[in-house]
Amino acid sequence: MELGDKIKATWEESKTPPPIPHAEFMTLEDFVKEIKVPLEDVLKILKDKGIKIKSTKQIIKNIAKENHISPLEIYQLIAPKESKKTSYGYGKKTIKEISKELKIDVAIAKKKLEKAKGIKVKDDDTIKSIASKLGILPIDVVNIIKENK
Repeated sequence: MELGDKIKATWEESKTPPPIPHAEFMTLEDFVKEIKVPLEDVLKILKDKGIKIKSTKQIIKNIAKENHISPLEIYQLIAPKESKKTSYGYGKKTIKEISKELKIDVAIAKKKLEKAKGIKVKDDDTIKSIASKLGILPIDVVNIIKENK
């Protein structure tokens, strides 16, 4: 079983979808921006729960490992409680589906990828297949599409 499949299996076992695709690879600072929670609030919550962090630039996965908890447990501590609807699973979606979800014309999304990475894609190409060809994560493909939205 590949590492990605193992990580995915742990999310599935917990019955909780990942909050943001590949959030465990984000810095704490970037993560709190994504979930729209003030950094000061997150730092207080983590401190109150005994979670030690060296820097807000530290990767979520590393914070979790150093504190002997999972990245999901960190999310559950700091996520807004009313925020049950999250988007995830970019890899299996096509560029057409992601474009619609992001409210970006598919032609513009394809041009952004061509300009940024020199790759031509079809409407039915999955984000995972595009990422694989480029040697990057699916979330990185989505972030390229989101740029200058």
